[in-house]
Amino acid sequence: MEENYIWNLLKGDWKFIREITNYEKIYGKASFKEISLNQLLYKEEGKWFNEGKELNFMREYIYENKVNEILSYFVVTNFEKGKLFHKICLKQNNSILIAEDIHLCIRDLYKVYYEFYRENKNKFTITYDVKGPYKNFISKTTYERN
Repeated sequence: MEENYIWNLLKGDWKFIREITNYEKIYGKASFKEISLNQLLYKEEGKWFNEGKELNFMREYIYENKVNEILSYFVVTNFEKGKLFHKICLKQNNSILIAEDIHLCIRDLYKVYYEFYRENKNKFTITYDVKGPYKNFISKTTYERN
């Protein structure tokens, strides 16, 4: 199963560059740490330089390995999973494994795209295409093994 391949690939430390429409690039680091047999805690942190100001950020999600899919949940507190954010159901596209899903946040629609490269196991991307009355942007994050 491709999900088990990706599950094992995700584990560990990563650095990333995030490009968001109409903003400067964001640089940070991320990790996927095993917190149980089928759960990984994703934690990212970094600095965002926006209009001459430096902002620190941190975000966490819980990834859960299920049969034929990986689920991503918001973190409530103390590694407790909250609401489902999105699912990762992989499909083969030549040498790339891709996944797509959607998430409705109030009235803004988040379309998420994952790309895992068979020829480069030390790199993957996550892209969010967000449209709605409150938000309108594309965010592409490129991860590279640290």
